[in-house]
Amino acid sequence: MEAETRLASLVAKAQAGDREAVAELISHSIDRLYILTRRMLQTFPRLHRWEETDDVFQNAMIRLQKALEQIQIESLKHFYNLAALQIRRELLEMNRVHFGKFGIGANHKSTNVYQKSIDAELGHPPEELEGWLRFHQAIESLTHDEQEVVNLLYYQGVRQEEAAKILDMPYRTLKRIWHSIRYKLHGVLDENQ
Repeated sequence: MEAETRLASLVAKAQAGDREAVAELISHSIDRLYILTRRMLQTFPRLHRWEETDDVFQNAMIRLQKALEQIQIESLKHFYNLAALQIRRELLEMNRVHFGKFGIGANHKSTNVYQKSIDAELGHPPEELEGWLRFHQAIESLTHDEQEVVNLLYYQGVRQEEAAKILDMPYRTLKRIWHSIRYKLHGVLDENQ
């Protein structure tokens, strides 16, 4: 609880324009953001052969710092959603670089050792890179509220009851939104099978 109070204090200082508070906010959130990066990287199965969590994390934190120079933090929830967005964008960019037309991995078969860690609620994930890219791009096209739910439930692995409290919404509303998201994303996955 003390850590949450400290983070809330840093958000308030950042809202007041204190640039040092922004850096300190990132510093105090580093462990959580690293875990988030590792979880998100696991949803990009072929990328594991070419990139490690540390590489993704470093590049995503650079993106986050640049974004925070242009965007005013509204809340701690906003900060974590912005961080998840930057991590996802970094992973999509790395996939493009490695598996694009001239990428080093474009003509190299990599086995998927992380297949079992994929969230079973979303059905069978597509085997091909294009399918995974469409899946993550579909997440980018969700509404802001839906992205917040995906960030907490899918990428961060937060339980639904806890996510409802974090998002300050009734548990039944969160369940309804999550069901709708799964339906939308399932459609993306079905296209690739």
